[in-house]
Amino acid sequence: MIDAIVGAKGSGKTPLMLEEMTEELREEGANIVFIEYGKRLDSQVPYLVRLIDIAEYPVRGYDGLLAFLSGLNAKD
Repeated sequence: MIDAIVGAKGSGKTPLMLEEMTEELREEGANIVFIEYGKRLDSQVPYLVRLIDIAEYPVRGYDGLLAFLSGLNAKD
């Protein structure tokens, strides 16, 4: 499953996302990949979550993002 949380700046996306992530980790066999731009949330994301900084990969545009997500899905 892929979840995307979108909204205006300051609308409370980050706390909601971290809360959902913590709830999902309680399930046995949870496999969560967190993709962010930059390393702003490194200290807030639980260590059981695979953290990916999208800025380290040559992903450009919508098609590139879809290919990147497909590759992640194929690995898992």
